[in-house]
Amino acid sequence: MNSTWRTLFGRPLTRAKDTSKRHYTYKIRAPWPQPNPHAPDKMAPVVLHLPEAELREFSRVVVARLARQLRSRLVPAMWFAHTNKEIGPISDSEHVRHLTETLFARSMTTSLDTTDRAALGALTSTPGVLYKLDLTAVDFLTPVPGTFTGGCLAYFVRPAPAERCAPLGIVFPEPGVAPLLIRPADGNAWELAKHFAISSASYLGLLGTHALLHFPTDSINAITKAVLPPDHTLSRLLMPHLYMQLSLDFSVQHIDKSPYHNNQSEFFTGLTYDGPTTPWRITRRVYSGIDGNPTYPAYVFPREVQKTHSDYGEFLDGYYRIIKAFVAEVLAEVRSDEPLVQRWADECARHVPGFPDAGEIQDRDVLSSSVAYVICNNSVIHSVDHYSWGTIPILDRSMRMRVPPPRSRDIPALDRSAFTTADDRFRLFLTDEMALTPTRFVETRLEEVDYAFPQPHLQAASSRFIEALTAYDRHPGTTRYTPLHDIAASIQY
Repeated sequence: MNSTWRTLFGRPLTRAKDTSKRHYTYKIRAPWPQPNPHAPDKMAPVVLHLPEAELREFSRVVVARLARQLRSRLVPAMWFAHTNKEIGPISDSEHVRHLTETLFARSMTTSLDTTDRAALGALTSTPGVLYKLDLTAVDFLTPVPGTFTGGCLAYFVRPAPAERCAPLGIVFPEPGVAPLLIRPADGNAWELAKHFAISSASYLGLLGTHALLHFPTDSINAITKAVLPPDHTLSRLLMPHLYMQLSLDFSVQHIDKSPYHNNQSEFFTGLTYDGPTTPWRITRRVYSGIDGNPTYPAYVFPREVQKTHSDYGEFLDGYYRIIKAFVAEVLAEVRSDEPLVQRWADECARHVPGFPDAGEIQDRDVLSSSVAYVICNNSVIHSVDHYSWGTIPILDRSMRMRVPPPRSRDIPALDRSAFTTADDRFRLFLTDEMALTPTRFVETRLEEVDYAFPQPHLQAASSRFIEALTAYDRHPGTTRYTPLHDIAASIQY
């Protein structure tokens, strides 16, 4: 009967044991990327149909954590709101550190256009290297009534390579109006401008550059789980770094209690907008590129860590090089022309701009670089961003401002008690605890990662990898932007 069934409709079915009976993580309900409903042609594909097992794990870990935080942090949030009636001043030294020596350093550029030169005037001749942070995209946000955003251009100079930057000024562009540079000597206007510059950097980081760590690699996550059997060496290498990402990113984009929605009917939503429409204006522009702005080109999958005009990039690159050496050793076991690897690469390339296709991936260095970057992106870069964010005091980020940005160099004395309300501070405290700096709630850590390799020599390679990470953590040779213990293995918060 079995033989008749096999031949009834044509050739006998192949009995290839290594494919037809191979176990896959998911079968018919495998996750798969599809066009993003928020902006199909302007945003990274989204994975909407998540397997039930991943949703249960998300509920067990993340939802339970958020519920505990709401119960345990309400009183501290009320105390914070009550005891911080005035937003304190930000020193010029703190202004420089916040904008040029943290995650925001990724947006620094030395490219100055005619508008910049017109604003700076004679300051363009200042000795040293001049930098700009273009934070104007924040004006795409629609703030809730009574609050203000201040998209701006912030300028700095580094007098010598080994020295810290010094501030030159901040411009708040207005259509049809000559750019006005508010300078460190401009008293009250300068003090207010610093708050808006850090606020703008925070929003552009949260909704723009940091969002690019989350959403583009969702496709790689889903395709890896759908295409590669879990016993495949490439799958074993990637899976610890894909944990929780799909369900977390789905909730961020599509659940109305997330920071992207910032639904004002909830009491833990302390950002300056209401509803998902307005933040997507920033995310989709940073992903697809902002016309005429070389600081924000269209997203292309990186194969190495982005260089920055600070040692932030150097610190990340140190981890990337360790990860790449380990990945290259492990993938020596994998044929880059293997059909499974070829299909994996082609599908990733179809959904992630710049990811190498089946032809390119046959170059072993391209394969190692690409896999290493996925791991580094999901573990090191994502975690360091959050940790770096947490080193900036909550109120220094000024993510809700009840006064408008300065439009003149001469403004009245600042009433710092008018910057925020008690409700603003209460909401912002909970937002920060739950979404922005929750690094103490790491579920799986990079220093404890287990790839479950059955081969003894790969188990030994994995042990050497952890030893190399530990040694780098002790002596990175540059600023230690986060301890290894606070680096998650994947995007899980």
